[in-house]
Amino acid sequence: MATDHPFLSICIPVFNQDIRILASRLLAQKALLSAAVEILIAEDGSTGRIQQENSRFIEDKEVKYFPEKENKGRSAIRNFLADKSSGEYLLFIDGDSAVEKTDFLSDYLDELKKHTGTVICGGTKFPECLPDDGCRLHYMYGTKVIQRLHSKQDKAGNIHFMASNFAIPAGIFHRIRFDEGLKEYGHEDTIFGFLLTSLNIPIISIDNPVIHEGLDENNLFLKKTFQAVDNLGRLIDDKTYGPYVRNISLVRIAARLRQWKADRLYTLFFGIAKSMVLRQLKSEKPSLILFQAYKLYLLLKSQQ
Repeated sequence: MATDHPFLSICIPVFNQDIRILASRLLAQKALLSAAVEILIAEDGSTGRIQQENSRFIEDKEVKYFPEKENKGRSAIRNFLADKSSGEYLLFIDGDSAVEKTDFLSDYLDELKKHTGTVICGGTKFPECLPDDGCRLHYMYGTKVIQRLHSKQDKAGNIHFMASNFAIPAGIFHRIRFDEGLKEYGHEDTIFGFLLTSLNIPIISIDNPVIHEGLDENNLFLKKTFQAVDNLGRLIDDKTYGPYVRNISLVRIAARLRQWKADRLYTLFFGIAKSMVLRQLKSEKPSLILFQAYKLYLLLKSQQ
């Protein structure tokens, strides 16, 4: 296996996820490439049967495997993988992803050779059918919002950067790195995207998606939403990131309500209806409008 100076290092952070199918497909595509590619997988404090099966599967494979016992967090584990890699370019793929395109890696290699010094985002899609009724809220939000926004430019030329499927020159990554101050779930990729933009590093999107298979059960998805909004609330007052974060639409709406002195009234009435809203969000037809209203409530509460 040529890993002294590979062209591409594929970095896969894993937390209690079965990566056998993902790793198998990447290994099969890697074998057909002329460019040198290495695959690195880091268990971020994974435990139990899945971690053991991952470890057994990888034993005789051409994979660099790091079964980290301690959970480092979403930012730190990506930085860890980058530090262990030796490729000219890094490709980050989340461990709960699936690769369905047979030319997934070759497409990335072609684009990286054409666009040197550029960050390339492949995007995310969700399964065509809901795999589990208990994950309906995540599925709805993924298919209606994430799939549309993920690392694509809006009309103003801004890009909603997400870190679940992107390639970057290693030198650029090490200039920026993920902010390890964000320990909990949420917005580490928002900040990374901001740092790319602030350094005028080009970001382009291509049609080379992964399939997001790791859908969260409704209660877990709501818990992660709480963590993400809490992170966002703390970033608003950050000297470095605050000016950028305050341009996010949810933050702008919250600021407007505070300006109108309507924020406490909003949280008061929403608080009364909160239990009914949560029941609706966990129903067979969750309302994404109510979901956004719930996130606004959480943000306003975090600022009071």
